Amino acid sequence: MPAGPRSLPSVSVLAVALAAWSLAGALALAQPVPAVSSGAPARLDPSRDAGGNGGQSEAIGPFVGVAERVLPAVVSVDVRRLFVHPRVAPDSTGNQEFPFGPNGGMEVPSSGSGFIFDRGGYVLTNSHVVEDAVEILIHLPDGRQFPATLVGADAATDIAVLRVETEGGLPVVPLGDSDALRIGEWVAAVGNALGVLEGSLTVGVVSGKARTEISIGGDTPAYQDFIQTDAAINFGNSGGPLVNARGEAVGVNTAFGGPGRGLGFAVSINLAREVAESLLRDGRVPRSFLGVILQRVDPVLAEALGLPDAHAVLVREVEDGTPAARAGIQAGDALVRFDGERVGDLAGFRLAVAKTPSDRPVTVRVVRMGKPLDLEVVLADRPEPETTETDEAAPAGATPEIGLELADVTDEERSVNPVLPRGALVVEVRPGSLASLAGFLADDIVLEVRGGEVNGLDECRRLLRLAESAGQPALVQVLRDGGRWFLALPFGKSSRP
Repeated sequence: MPAGPRSLPSVSVLAVALAAWSLAGALALAQPVPAVSSGAPARLDPSRDAGGNGGQSEAIGPFVGVAERVLPAVVSVDVRRLFVHPRVAPDSTGNQEFPFGPNGGMEVPSSGSGFIFDRGGYVLTNSHVVEDAVEILIHLPDGRQFPATLVGADAATDIAVLRVETEGGLPVVPLGDSDALRIGEWVAAVGNALGVLEGSLTVGVVSGKARTEISIGGDTPAYQDFIQTDAAINFGNSGGPLVNARGEAVGVNTAFGGPGRGLGFAVSINLAREVAESLLRDGRVPRSFLGVILQRVDPVLAEALGLPDAHAVLVREVEDGTPAARAGIQAGDALVRFDGERVGDLAGFRLAVAKTPSDRPVTVRVVRMGKPLDLEVVLADRPEPETTETDEAAPAGATPEIGLELADVTDEERSVNPVLPRGALVVEVRPGSLASLAGFLADDIVLEVRGGEVNGLDECRRLLRLAESAGQPALVQVLRDGGRWFLALPFGKSSRP
């Protein structure tokens, strides 16, 4: 994939820990933190701890009371999953080899975390914890063990709901409001660390909210609303709660950036709650879609589009017969507001569209050729599989001078591929040129320059000269691997040598 703008660091998914983890090395002592009042959720009161023991703040931390309330409802999720190895090709004698026996599979044990959020026996965890499970067992801290059934899982947010049936009472972790969290607020990550350290609790603060550009090794969730924290999250913590100082779940522990990096991520509880409610009600998560292929907007592209900043997403293509097509949205439109809210980034926009009810008119503000335009769109239920609103990053490059070697698209090439447009074919991109900086690649076909249609080599050169003389970033549409891309030649951003 072509290189894109700077993204947040890749993080490791909390691949659920194997039950055979062994522990080695020394353990460092945790530093004490100030005691918290049992009244106001985020105010620190040195005279009391969370459990109400006044005058003992030096000996008892603020999360002692939280641990006493929360830990009984945090469970270990033990899973047996079936691993199927591809069949090995027959040898020269025609014998077929099966790496794991004639059935071609073996059962692999693994362990994650979860927490009971409803006294009816419902457990919240990550989808990746129970993926491909053939058996799920829930272990409570009081020693009880129950088989669990999968109510539903949503890989697009990495949330799953399980259920255990028991006649005895069950403790619960109450759900909080993740939107009310503040940066710097105390939180604790609770779970089954390393698959064997049940009831582990680590403390930190909220480092960030509404993180949506997180690349997770393995399988990145399509829809993201992560809370970032420096509370230590480890293998096996997947599915456990991130709790506030009141003992309310504000997130579902999901991923971390590596041991000792102070970089952990939890799905916000408000998103997890919405997903869980849909799974309990419908067994699936209905989502709306617009029907466009999008790309991110960087500052140079924003200037070329006539935007004041890069808070927008750019429409690369509009799919026929979709809500976007019916509303009149066009390729090259910059979407800047959706349903009255300002567009932030591409991932956040996709989540906003997905969560909006279908069959309800929504106003979308676009900027087309530098002019704002309000369009009314009626979203539709997303078809399966999810293939629209593609998250693609515009490619990037290096430094000054146009540096494009162009040619006509020949009749011979068109006879081989009749769908090829006329345009102008990019034969070579000179390293260190403006074209390289904009992200042009050999074999791109230039279709438009600043809205002017390119019908051949001569027309492309003329339009590029006009664009350069204007001294402003120029929007160029190219065809690449069957898809349309928008690039911005950064004229006026640096002097030619």
